[in-house]
Amino acid sequence: LKSLIENKCVYITEAKKSIEQYVNNHNIETINHCFSFLNQDYLDSREKKSYCKIVQIKDNKLYKSEAFTKILENENFKTKILDSLNYGILLYESEFASVNYGMPHFKINYKYNMKDVALLCNYNKIHSSFRGAGVLKFRNDYFLFVNLEKDQDIKESINYKNKFTSERYFQWQSKNNTSQNSDEGFRLTKNKEAGYNLHLFVRKYKEVDKKIELFTYLGKANTISYEGNKPITMQFELENPISSNMFEEFR
Repeated sequence: LKSLIENKCVYITEAKKSIEQYVNNHNIETINHCFSFLNQDYLDSREKKSYCKIVQIKDNKLYKSEAFTKILENENFKTKILDSLNYGILLYESEFASVNYGMPHFKINYKYNMKDVALLCNYNKIHSSFRGAGVLKFRNDYFLFVNLEKDQDIKESINYKNKFTSERYFQWQSKNNTSQNSDEGFRLTKNKEAGYNLHLFVRKYKEVDKKIELFTYLGKANTISYEGNKPITMQFELENPISSNMFEEFR
């Protein structure tokens, strides 16, 4: 966006060079996804009404929209926008340095919401569909979102028995309609054999002081044992054990 403000358009190859000043070895697929995201390809109809469309894509190049061009004619607005972009870049450098965390682009012990996850795995459908579900899948990755403390009035059918049993092991229950002989059951219970990654996101409370809490990303987990059906109770081994302090916090 900084390059686009000062130029007529930005090529994907130019964007890759710009981003590699800050992130090591970023790939073209992610740049394409960024272009599409800025083009509002992944916004739902309500979101499109709420946000001004600032770019458009043509022949794999990013152009300023007429609305954005008009906004930038006001030097005060242009200065504020550039300040915001520069602040965002500095904040990113402070929190992530230049590390390439791979794909999906998650940092262990960092906090995310569900829509962040859609963006960071290059999800190529409407991103708001990544809300409200405990289990989400894209390509060969499962994203498991866990609330450890349940509401008192929650239905018993969805009162899943998810818990840490140690710093390395976590008990997780599938959706209550998942059986071991289903495709999803196989991918979850034998994830390594099936070639699927299980990404674990945990928060203790859904809300604190009426504010929605973010999920902490704990890295990949692998199923080492399982039992039962609808739901299946699985024992995960974390590839990155949590600290003893975090274990006490999440108990």
